[in-house]
Amino acid sequence: MSKENTVVVSSIKEQWYHYLIGFLLILLSWQFLGSYILKELLVLELGSQEKVVEQISTQFKDSTISKNKLLFYFLINYVIGFLVLALVWSGLHKGTLKNLVTPFRSSVDYKRIFFSFILVVIFSVSFTAIDIWCRSQHLEWNFNWQNFSILFLISSTLLVIQTTFEELFFRGYIFRMFSFKGRLGNWFPYLVTSFVFGLVHCANPEVSKLGLVAYIIYFSSGFFLGALMVMDGGLELSIGYHAANNFITALLITNDWSAFQTDALFVDHEQPTPDSFYMLLPYFIVFFLLIVIFSKKYQWKSFKQQFFNASI
Repeated sequence: MSKENTVVVSSIKEQWYHYLIGFLLILLSWQFLGSYILKELLVLELGSQEKVVEQISTQFKDSTISKNKLLFYFLINYVIGFLVLALVWSGLHKGTLKNLVTPFRSSVDYKRIFFSFILVVIFSVSFTAIDIWCRSQHLEWNFNWQNFSILFLISSTLLVIQTTFEELFFRGYIFRMFSFKGRLGNWFPYLVTSFVFGLVHCANPEVSKLGLVAYIIYFSSGFFLGALMVMDGGLELSIGYHAANNFITALLITNDWSAFQTDALFVDHEQPTPDSFYMLLPYFIVFFLLIVIFSKKYQWKSFKQQFFNASI
């Protein structure tokens, strides 16, 4: 946690029943209302529920719905989740989104968000360029300026809302819910939210192709993002990382074996295997570099102090 984290928030309503009601409202809106709206949109597109079921069973391969439109539809539930989270936090808890993003600073540090975002973009583009150079025989140039422009617009708006919602919900709302007003320090909500984040993402269709590699990526990402939040005393760095990671992933390379494809610059035709552990290397290199850079720049205190003797 850096030196300027001195403002303490105490006016927020944080009884256990506030969090129980709020959690259920957010979860039901995000998962059930969002899924219902998605289903109705797909029925309108395809003409019947039977065709929707058929498309889902084939993971929308050769779908009559464009990739950009599918991506748009699948991100709508995150917009709903974000709006309900904002309403729950302001209406039920009487807090502001600033309180949820950064409990200790007097305002959201947008410089932190942009620094994290730019840094991750640089690392991601660099590793992707190396990947393209090493595996060029498996990659196909896929650029279409009209489709890519739409993808860029979706990625810079709805995709950012998606990643920001996940940070606010998992490492903001649920973290505070399990902190029990700081009585257990940061270690317990850190473990809970990092594990839940990884578990939720293990429902992604890519797990069936990547196997153990996918589990390691999702769980390690959850623990890494949680560590950024605990050590820095706010969500700015994790919001920047998460947005940049998904943004670059959507724009640069898509896979012809994945459930949800995009109109990215390249299509990867190489079929992965559950033992493709080489895919883990860039993640852990970036994790290490970011921890070193952030800890130096923001003068983080000791790991032990932040996880066991302090609380968000």
